[in-house]
Amino acid sequence: MKYAGVFKKNHLTTYSRVDWQRCYEEGLAHGFFKTYKNYNALKNTLNQSNGPSND
Repeated sequence: MKYAGVFKKNHLTTYSRVDWQRCYEEGLAHGFFKTYKNYNALKNTLNQSNGPSND
């Protein structure tokens, strides 16, 4: 989850919304998120652990 949190923080410095699909795909390429079925599952998990967001 640390990868997703860092991606979200960095992405929001340039964009107003997080590109969760890009985060998921890049994370998979780096060996993360193997337990998540898709980017929506990742987004929901991260938002539940960090509270509501502007997504």
